Amino acid sequence: MRNLLKSMFLTSLIITLTSCVTGSSVVSKGNVYSGMSKSDLRGKLLRTYMGDDPFLKSEHKNSYDSSKKIEIIWGSSANVFYVFENVYKPITCGTFTCDYGSGSLKSWHFTLADARSSLNTKKKIVQKKQPKISISSNSNLNVDYIKELNKLIDDLESGKITQKEFNTKKNKILK
Repeated sequence: MRNLLKSMFLTSLIITLTSCVTGSSVVSKGNVYSGMSKSDLRGKLLRTYMGDDPFLKSEHKNSYDSSKKIEIIWGSSANVFYVFENVYKPITCGTFTCDYGSGSLKSWHFTLADARSSLNTKKKIVQKKQPKISISSNSNLNVDYIKELNKLIDDLESGKITQKEFNTKKNKILK
């Protein structure tokens, strides 16, 4: 009887250990995709190691920004960080179960720093190029005057001066 119990225990242990995968492997196999819900992600992570599963009470870690409606969740092993957007209710865990809350998967990362930096969506400022003033043979304009304006345009485009400084200096030259 004792040998039967030992063999059953060893068999179940081997099956459990060989059937577990890492969160990283679930992600790299393409089983995780943008737009999936937390419960869908939970289904994909059911067979991962406990430390890789952010939906287990003892392993659960999260960071929630209520103003941006963004939540980052990860397991205690900190191998994969899942970023959720449109989160009006973050994940909460009770004694036996977790309420996954709301939100859809935006992205996943392998460091917390990368997950947090993915949230910084700064708008790129595009400056329009100012047209160069060309000198024609029929022009009555002073050549020094044109050179000053072209230098001013170059300074603006290279970032040496701001748009406000450009306008001020341009007005002085044109007076």
